Amino acid sequence: MPRPGGHLTAKLCRIGGLGFATVLLIGGCTSSNQASTASTSPTTSPTAAAASAPSATAVTTPMEVGAIADVPRAPQPLWTVTLRDLVPGWSEGGDPTLGDVAAVPHALPGFRGVGIGGVLILGLGSIVEDHLVGIDAMTGAVLWHIGPDGVDGRQTSTCVGESPDHLVVCTGRSDSGEPQIQLLDPATGRLARTIPLGFDARSIGVSGHLVMAHGPGQDGDSARRDGIDLTTGETAWSVVTPGGAPLPDVTGDPVAMTDVRGETATLSGLAYVVAIDVRTGAELDPRLTSTSVARPDGLVTGFDPNGTHSASLAGGPLVDITGRRLDVPDIWNHPAPGRTPIFASAEPGGSATGQRTDTFDAVDPLDGTQLWSVDTLSATAVGVIGDAVVVRDADHVSLLDQRTGAVRWVVPGDVVGFDGNHLLVVTRDATTDVPTFTLTSVEIAKGSARWSAPAPRGYLVTVGDQILAIDDTSLTGFGR
Repeated sequence: MPRPGGHLTAKLCRIGGLGFATVLLIGGCTSSNQASTASTSPTTSPTAAAASAPSATAVTTPMEVGAIADVPRAPQPLWTVTLRDLVPGWSEGGDPTLGDVAAVPHALPGFRGVGIGGVLILGLGSIVEDHLVGIDAMTGAVLWHIGPDGVDGRQTSTCVGESPDHLVVCTGRSDSGEPQIQLLDPATGRLARTIPLGFDARSIGVSGHLVMAHGPGQDGDSARRDGIDLTTGETAWSVVTPGGAPLPDVTGDPVAMTDVRGETATLSGLAYVVAIDVRTGAELDPRLTSTSVARPDGLVTGFDPNGTHSASLAGGPLVDITGRRLDVPDIWNHPAPGRTPIFASAEPGGSATGQRTDTFDAVDPLDGTQLWSVDTLSATAVGVIGDAVVVRDADHVSLLDQRTGAVRWVVPGDVVGFDGNHLLVVTRDATTDVPTFTLTSVEIAKGSARWSAPAPRGYLVTVGDQILAIDDTSLTGFGR
C-alpha cells in the first residue's frame, strides 16, 4: 500500500484483531464525565479531508509527559549557555553530555530533566563523571551544582521528580555510605530531609506521594522493590523476589529504569523486568513490561512482545489493575465508567511488495465493538484530548474524532508539548544544505497555526514549563 503521505482514510467496521500501542493521556479530559460517548452504530463514513466535526474539548488541567503552561505567542530565546559552562571546574577534554537526570551515568543516550518552581534540574557529564545542576529557567544561571564527590561527604546520584511539598526527589548516599532517598530544595540544592533505604536502589520513580525504589536485594541474589510515602517516610509496601537479580560487579546499573504510567509502573534492571501496581507493589501480567498504559476506566492495555495473542484482541491482552487476566466474557462485562475508546495500532502483515501495512483502530471498551479503522503506516496515539485523539507517524501529526475516526486535520512535524488547548509541533526542513527547524503552536480545534517561529538547530524538549533546545555543545532556553 503506498504511504498515505499524511492523509488517512477512515473506515467504519466491526470487531477485528488488534495489536496495542501505548496511548499517553496528556489531558485532564480522561475522567468519565469528560470522555465522549462512543457511537457503536455510526451511519456515515468519514473522508480523508478535514471533517466538519465538533471542536475538541478545551482542557484546563494539562497533565502527564510534555504538558506545559500556555504559550500564547512564539517563544523567544532567553539565553544560551555552553554545556561546559554548566559544570563548574569541568576538567575533561571534551564537552559534557547533557542526558538523563534519572539515570547513571547521565551521559547515556536520551534526555530527561526535572522542573520545579522556575528551576531546571539537569544531569550531565561523561561515562565516568556525573554532575547535577540546578539552573534558573529565566536566565540560564547555575544556581547550584553537585559533583561526583557530593556535598559534605554525601553523594547525590539521580533525581526523578517532585514531592508533594515541592522538593526534588533524588537518590544518594549518606556520609557513611548508606543508601537513601534525598529531598532537595530546588532553589538551592540543599538537603531538606532524607528517607533511609535498606538496600542499594538502582532506580526510583515518583507517583503522587509514593516513591518506588528497586534494585538487587541484600543477599545479592534477589530483586527488591519498595514503595515509600514521601510525606511520612513510612514504607507502604516491600516485595523481594528470590533469585531475581544477582548483584553485578559494576558501578551503577546502566539499564535500570522506572517507567510510571498512571497506576502502573515498569521496573527494570540488569536481571529483572516487572510491571507492578504502584499502590500495592503487586506484580501485574508480565506482558505489560514492554508497553502499558493505565486507562481511566480501570483497564490496563499491554503489548505482548512475544507475539502470543489473547482470545479477544490479537497482540493486546487485557488485565485489570490487580493483574487478573481478562478473558473474552470478562473484557466486555467489566464495569467501566468511561467511554474513551481503546486505541490500537494493528499490523496485519506485509503487502506483496514487502511493505508493512498498518491500521489504526478504535474499540469500545464496554462491549468490544470496533468503532472504526484508519489505513496508515506506523501510526501511534500520542494522547487523548477532549473528544479527539492525537496520532502521529514518522512525518505528520493528525487529529481524529474519537467516535468516528474522521480526520479533522493533518500537519507536518512531531509533537514537542501540549499546553491544554494547543500542540507544540516541530518540523524539520532538510531541503536546504543546513537543515532548518520551525516550532508551531497548532490550535487543537482547527489545526490552524496560532504562531510559528524559527527554532534553533537541536533537539527540542520540555522540562516543566520550559522549552529547551539541546545540541552537542549548548543549551538554549525559551521564554513566553
